[in-house]
Amino acid sequence: MIKTLNLNKLLQNDLIITGGHFLIHPDGSIEQNLGTLKSFEFAVELYKKGKDLGKTVFLGILVNNIGTLCENKVCSVMNKSSEIIFPETYIDILEKYNIKLSELMVFKEKHMRNRGKKEFMKLIGIRKDIFLQNGNYWLLCPKLNSRILLTRHSDGDKYGVPACPLIMCAYAFEQAKFAKKSLNIYYLGDDNYVNVPNHYIIEKGKVVAKKFGCKLDIMNLYVKDEDHNGEFDNISGNFG
Repeated sequence: MIKTLNLNKLLQNDLIITGGHFLIHPDGSIEQNLGTLKSFEFAVELYKKGKDLGKTVFLGILVNNIGTLCENKVCSVMNKSSEIIFPETYIDILEKYNIKLSELMVFKEKHMRNRGKKEFMKLIGIRKDIFLQNGNYWLLCPKLNSRILLTRHSDGDKYGVPACPLIMCAYAFEQAKFAKKSLNIYYLGDDNYVNVPNHYIIEKGKVVAKKFGCKLDIMNLYVKDEDHNGEFDNISGNFG
């Protein structure tokens, strides 16, 4: 499946590899498509290669069990159950590479949201680059000549509800508990808007994590535009 980019040099020790991000709808159904599954297989294949090379690598997946899209104005919890039942399509991919389901580390966005709020609360009132405007908290980023939304206004919480960049920041902190580096594969096809609307929220989360003191070396890989052989023709990434 690795066609246009040689990633062997990225297979280092203390590396967690993730892919296949999907959303669980309020009715319990899974938002998945061919590109999502291929991104998961991409991660599994790299993980298997890393193991075969004798590297200390880990395999993970981020699951949106909050039940809302990243671009929704309000991130309310719609799924009450924390249990995640993986569809057979994902399990089949693991079996194809002789990987046990127990090897897969599952990161849940509901937990990331809570972790992000905790990281935010540690710094509120301390960092001068965090400011409140119209009920929303922002992080000022002079080098980017922009600001990043951290929390959205909430009538029930004066500090607001964590926005996606803060959730992705927490994702980095959680990964840092297990590894020094991460390689995260996201499918950006037009048919995957529900799972990953765009790469901006992911990269903003990376910026927030770094500013909040996360030591994880984050490498985000974006894939799209499959050809007829099921391989990705368009692969790009941010390894800085």
